[in-house]
Amino acid sequence: MARAPIAPFRSFLFERDALQNTGRNWLFFGEQHIASDFLYRDEIQDFLNKKVLTTFDGAFSRDQKEKIYVQTRLNEKGAELYKWFENDAYFFICGKRDPMSKDVETALIEIIKTHGNKNEEEAKAYLKNLTTSGRYRKDVY
Repeated sequence: MARAPIAPFRSFLFERDALQNTGRNWLFFGEQHIASDFLYRDEIQDFLNKKVLTTFDGAFSRDQKEKIYVQTRLNEKGAELYKWFENDAYFFICGKRDPMSKDVETALIEIIKTHGNKNEEEAKAYLKNLTTSGRYRKDVY
């Protein structure tokens, strides 16, 4: 079974910890089952405890009747996430191109529309601006 590519973000957290960097960061992580697929649970919890990681939202799609995906968690936190964008946050997507990255991008556009009071065209332009400024990046396969 393929695993979600969390290695780049783990490296980021280890570096922040070693350098004692500050600043908020937020991990949205998705897999099918928390018990068998969340291989780095202890590390993530340690980073949260040490305040190296500010916020964690997990989406484990097969652990309950209703499937919960990363985009589900994004939508739940849409207002706060939009505030992060407005305060110069960077956003990275890692994982499967289809359908995950497309579904996440659709969720981001809806969040920008709803919480930024923008129409579809303005929301897409906002996301494109995040991309061209280097604040929204994708590592998808």
